[in-house]
Amino acid sequence: MSSSTTLQSEQIAQAFAEHRREVRNFLHGQLKCAHSAEDLTQETYLRLIRSEPTGVKDWRALIFRVARNLAIDHLRGKDRRTAFEHDLEALYQVTDDTPQMDDELVTQEEMERLERGLLALPERSRRVFELSREDGLSHREIGARLGLSVRTVARQMALAVQFLRERIER
Repeated sequence: MSSSTTLQSEQIAQAFAEHRREVRNFLHGQLKCAHSAEDLTQETYLRLIRSEPTGVKDWRALIFRVARNLAIDHLRGKDRRTAFEHDLEALYQVTDDTPQMDDELVTQEEMERLERGLLALPERSRRVFELSREDGLSHREIGARLGLSVRTVARQMALAVQFLRERIER
């Protein structure tokens, strides 16, 4: 590491240390979640270190711009996850093991289509779906078990749900 890079890293660390609490409070106010605010505060610092900005005149402004952009990305992802979870409800109702009096009975033919659909799913999507529905694992737990990110688990689950929904509706 060159002396200029070391000096740059020291400047970033010093500037971030001065504004860390303020950034965390800002993010907490935006996200309404202390855990997410802390995670994004750390991510702000990491982004600054990775980007190695030069010629910075106002460190506070740069730090807050990075933090704000991360908060926006986080909230957009949360909106997508909420929409995704809403789309899953129909399939969860069809595959729910708990019988409810108001639910329509699933016919034998529909169950056979569902089983054929599960067998036709790509391996990763099928495994994610099974761990979610049969083992009751959360996306985070599935990701840890399969070595996947939560985002990848969500995408695989969405693919499985869409595929199975189309199979059942045929």
